Amino acid sequence: YRLYNACKLLAEGIDAYTGIVGIPQADWETTGPASIMVQNMCRHYAYFAAAATPGQLMGLNSSGQGVLGVIGTVIGWSPAAVTAGQWGEIRLFGLHANVTGLTQGLNYYASSTTGGITNTVTAQRVGKALLTNRLFFNPA
Repeated sequence: YRLYNACKLLAEGIDAYTGIVGIPQADWETTGPASIMVQNMCRHYAYFAAAATPGQLMGLNSSGQGVLGVIGTVIGWSPAAVTAGQWGEIRLFGLHANVTGLTQGLNYYASSTTGGITNTVTAQRVGKALLTNRLFFNPA
């Protein structure tokens, strides 16, 4: 029984360290900007000043709080719904699968609509559509 528990804990730790799964919410750094995790995907855990739905583009305000992003402010996207006043995850790089209606092969950009994305060229490219519902998020 002890060996089983030890192996289970080791496997969970490896999964979290490699980025296969996110770290448990109880382990999120909640004291400031020292919470970027660089693994298979880059993640930032922030206090959300604004509510976000899955897939919305995100930025940070001057206090380091998560806000809906617009052209020039986007750093990532919200992989899950987060209520204003709660802590949540912002993905900074990687495969964005919470989008639909993309045209495969086109570049996508931050929109002037808060949290939105567009294929109209703007000052901030955020990624390239790999499929109609998959964006390789790599903001410029």
